[in-house]
Amino acid sequence: MALTRARARLYLPYVPLREPKDKGLKLDGAYACVNARLDALLKRPEGPGPAFQIEVLDDIPPPSLLEPSPLSIPAWVTPEDVFLTRSAERELEEIRATRGGRFATSYTAMQKGHVHEDASREADQTGEVAPELLRGENDLPGGAATGIFLHSIIETLDFSTLAGAPPLERWRSLPQVRRCVDLAVRTHGIDPRYLPHAEQMIHTSLTATITLGDHGELEGFGGLERRLCEVEFLFPLPEPPRTGPLDEEGRILHDEGYVKGFIDFLFEHRGRLYFADWKSDGLRSFTPAFLGAHVHKNYPRQLQLYSLALVRMLGVRDEVAFEERFGGLLYVFLRGTGRGNSEGFYFWRPDWAQILRWEQDLQNFRRNAA
Repeated sequence: MALTRARARLYLPYVPLREPKDKGLKLDGAYACVNARLDALLKRPEGPGPAFQIEVLDDIPPPSLLEPSPLSIPAWVTPEDVFLTRSAERELEEIRATRGGRFATSYTAMQKGHVHEDASREADQTGEVAPELLRGENDLPGGAATGIFLHSIIETLDFSTLAGAPPLERWRSLPQVRRCVDLAVRTHGIDPRYLPHAEQMIHTSLTATITLGDHGELEGFGGLERRLCEVEFLFPLPEPPRTGPLDEEGRILHDEGYVKGFIDFLFEHRGRLYFADWKSDGLRSFTPAFLGAHVHKNYPRQLQLYSLALVRMLGVRDEVAFEERFGGLLYVFLRGTGRGNSEGFYFWRPDWAQILRWEQDLQNFRRNAA
């Protein structure tokens, strides 16, 4: 951990390697690899290089634990040369800014106000549930663990089992459904008594008929022929128009950084591409108007990044192509579906002007966050 978290100086202990015939200290474990590399650097004719400063420590045997130590911990003062001077701190900041190279950020990192990525996968909201929604002792409780559990079922579910919207009892008894759900229960340690509620939420949400704005209705997810779960994306941060440097094919090289993440679900409907995001939030209302306000308040960065990722996947470069291929964004609140014809679902389709504004905002992101 220390090797990857150093901010200024990194102290590396080095133990000279012994010949096989010698009896002495033998270093093993994970650090043996680091020590072997240090040994190779020190044995080079030119030495280890200017990045290293070598300090030889005396081989003093440790004091007996039975003898009182002459050192007084409360009286110990940290030596001044351990700390960086202000000039050294400024120099390090300049090095980070000018030589840091490309970086990767994500929805999670940007939500926290960071530039660099700090998580391997995207994080959902906590999924907390309003108390009035938990009507029975077998209702699935709230929390991040519940959201991850529901996501894992949908991610591995065979969507063809939902074709034709089979009744809940018949669907949950299918062997492929049982294998999927049972695996998620064992993996995430969920109490089996919550399974009926979890299965009901997933079945209701994925078999419902959903209105996709002016593009007609989607009669459940089971009948989709072109769909993908957990789609990873990576795209360069947009940069202002400029000339060079160019690669061998004459394209502008991106030297700022990248955005990465995972989209829960991609699907094609009537020639357009959409993304769906599963939410386990328990809210006091699930009407489209209430959900719209909730999504734009709590997930604005996700709306932006996932929309821009979708545009890049489609290769869209102008408004005409956008209108032909970009479908929109669908948020599915699993706890709210089944309460009414449109409750639990929020669909939104940004226009081309909004896409361009998001591009401009992302151009400024690293400059403002640095």
